[in-house]
Amino acid sequence: MKPEMFGHTADTKDAVVKTLRENFIKDALGRYLGFITDMIKTNGGKFVAGELSIADLDLFVSVTYFTKGIADHVPKDCLDNFPEILAWIEAVKTEPRFAAYYASKA
Repeated sequence: MKPEMFGHTADTKDAVVKTLRENFIKDALGRYLGFITDMIKTNGGKFVAGELSIADLDLFVSVTYFTKGIADHVPKDCLDNFPEILAWIEAVKTEPRFAAYYASKA
């Protein structure tokens, strides 16, 4: 988040951030979500390691960040083309132990 470290000026920072984030969503996000999808499919089709694990919880925080609308230039619907990921998010959210914890923090 410091484009000036890479030769950009402070007045071009917003444009650089916009370009980087849009390119990430367009070019790289699908590749990374594909890795997660492959792990879910390989391990039974519900969670990354077959059953709810710390891997799911860590990835859940990272992946759902994209759906919150708090990152500039990242559309909240950027995961809509990834139904396996959306199903996995729902599986994590509705797993009883996580659901109880999540509800207590809301």
